[in-house]
Formats: sequence, C-alpha cells, structure tokens
Amino acid sequence: MITNKKIKLNILSLFDGIGCSRLALNQCSNIEVKKYYYSEIDQNCINLTNKKFSSDIFLGPVEKINPKILPKIDLLIGGSPCQDLSNAHKGNGLKGIRSSLFYRFINLKKTLKPKYFLLENVKNKWSKVMDKEIGVKGIELNSMFLSGQFRPRVYWTNIDFENIKNDNKKIVIKDILEKTKEKKYFFNINISQINKKISYNKKSGIKKIFLIPRNLLKDHERQRRVYDLNSKSPTLLARSDTPKILINNSIRKLTPLECERLQGLPDNYTADFSNTTRYKMIGNGFTVQTIKYILSHIGKKSPKQKQLNLFH
Repeated sequence: MITNKKIKLNILSLFDGIGCSRLALNQCSNIEVKKYYYSEIDQNCINLTNKKFSSDIFLGPVEKINPKILPKIDLLIGGSPCQDLSNAHKGNGLKGIRSSLFYRFINLKKTLKPKYFLLENVKNKWSKVMDKEIGVKGIELNSMFLSGQFRPRVYWTNIDFENIKNDNKKIVIKDILEKTKEKKYFFNINISQINKKISYNKKSGIKKIFLIPRNLLKDHERQRRVYDLNSKSPTLLARSDTPKILINNSIRKLTPLECERLQGLPDNYTADFSNTTRYKMIGNGFTVQTIKYILSHIGKKSPKQKQLNLFH
C-alpha cells in the first residue's frame, strides 16, 4: 500500500564512509529513520560519523557483523570497495581482497531479507556477474544530472526510480567555488608559454582548456588537465591532487570545501581533518544528491518484486 506518510525504516549501511547515506536519508521527506546501524573500518571516517551522528550504532568491520543482534532491517545500503574493479586500478576484480567484500553485502541481503536494498559501485567488466549475484540489473546513473560533477556509477536496487537523462540543473564548477587566495592551492606556473587546446565533451559536460606540460608538473596525464570554470568537474578521486582550474589566469586545484560541495556535503563537513585526509574521505563517498534522489522514491511505488532470471 502506497502512502504519503513518512515511512519508518531501520537502516543498515555497509562501507558507510563519512555518512553520506545518513545525510541523504535526513534530506528525504518521505523517510523517518528509526535506527541507523553502520559498518566502517577507516578510523577517521568512524570518528567523523560518531561526532556528526552520535545516536547511530556502530557495528565494526563488515566481516564482524552478527545479523542475530539486529532488528528487522528495512533498508540495506552500501557502496562496496571498488579498488579492484575500477579502471583507475589494476585489480583482481571480485576476487580482490577489497572488492570481494561485495559478497558480504550479498550474504547479509540473503540473511536479513530487507524490504529495500541499494548497492553502488563503478561500472566495470564484472557488472554482469554482480547482476547475477544480487538478482537485479544495475542501473547506470550519473551524478552530473544532480550536481557539478561527472560521476557515473551503477546502482543495484529494488527501489523503483526513474533514471535521469537530462542535465536540468546545469551546475558547473564556477557554481561551487569559494574565494580563496591561499598559496597552497595555486601552482607557480606561467601559463603564457602553454599551448592552449580547448576540448569540450558534450556528453560529460567537461571542458578542458589545456594540459600542464610534464616538465612543469610530473604527474599522470589526468592530473595535469586544467578545466574551464564553465565545465563539469571530472570524477573526484580519493587523492589530494584534485581537479585543476584556470581562474584569473592562475592555475589552482579545487579546495576541500569545493569538493564537499561537488559531493553534496555541508560546507566544512570534514574540516576537523588534514586536507589530505579530507580529499580521500570526500572522494570515497557517495554523491549525496544522487542517493537522496533514489531513496526519495521509497513509498511512491512498491518495491520491484521481479528478480532477474539470470540462472537459466
């Protein structure tokens, strides 16, 4: 039965990170959180989440979760580690030490039988295997349609939501900038000697102005790209060499606060930590607007009952 009243849910969040799922749930007018249980191994993330959401219940590492101590879980949510799956790494796929934790999500889903589930990961060559294991076909949704960041991800869920194909918000880098003159974010590079070759990818909304020559910045090609202020940001990574922009004829990288905004986090949400730690935390997180969008469909339609017939 579909109702306009708030739906009360017990939540279990695996690989919880800095509580992006919690933030998204708090913004959903259709959901009231009864109990929020979470699992995480990064101590900085645990410290942050415990401070922001002190009433939530920490369960330790995902491998140590005892389903018998939990109440009826209504929503199982998580983004299992992607390091062994991502194109940015050369890993062992679902057999890798980190990405094999995907199977902990699957096992808990089978044991707990939540009414709703939502798993996020990068698009990868093992996606069909993941479809088979979880029983639904993953849906690709790009955060660029809800934020200023090009961030394609795949979501496996029984929440019946409409995919987004149009960038109606049209948020770009200039919309999330703060005013800063801190030297640590700027590069002492004379751009007058750099050959500017503007490229624009209409599909991603990314507008690259030029590459910093390797003799001026010894890094991979991706980290030497400089973007226009009217561009979407490329996907944030869990590293401190964030996307670089050209502003007032100077090159600087995005600040932690700007990266928070791209991920839909409150300003200075991670401010208690070093910049290096902040960039890592933020890059590893969900885009809050995207998770909110999916979860906002809970209660509007009944959960998808049809599972993929992938075993015949």
